[in-house]
Amino acid sequence: MANYESRMRTSYFNVKDEDAFLNEINELELDADIEKTDHGFILLGSDFTYGSQEQLDENGDYIGEKEVSVFTIIQNHLKEGEIVLVNSIGYEKMKYLHGTSFIITPKVVLSVCAEEAVKEKAVELGLLTKDQADNLECIL
Repeated sequence: MANYESRMRTSYFNVKDEDAFLNEINELELDADIEKTDHGFILLGSDFTYGSQEQLDENGDYIGEKEVSVFTIIQNHLKEGEIVLVNSIGYEKMKYLHGTSFIITPKVVLSVCAEEAVKEKAVELGLLTKDQADNLECIL
């Protein structure tokens, strides 16, 4: 079985409290880099939709991992009025390919799959029927 590979990156964004944001994001085990520039923060790397965080009991002993939404962390720290665009691509030996984009605001996280969006637009424009769009696939 092939390994699924993905890459993601954000647009530049600013947060309310940089230290609090960095402390929370750095607690996660992410295969991604976070950079601070003159334009704000940017995340780039492998799939960083979710990160794992060590869970400890009251004695400080390791009890497991917890999955944490990186998008929720970004959302909770965004300055009012900030919007983040996240682009994601993924593939598995060219058998499965995907492209998804996300918009993160302080109030909502929206995602759009490129394949579904273009099929919906083609149906809307009368280029495909709904049945044609439902049956149109690009997999081996």
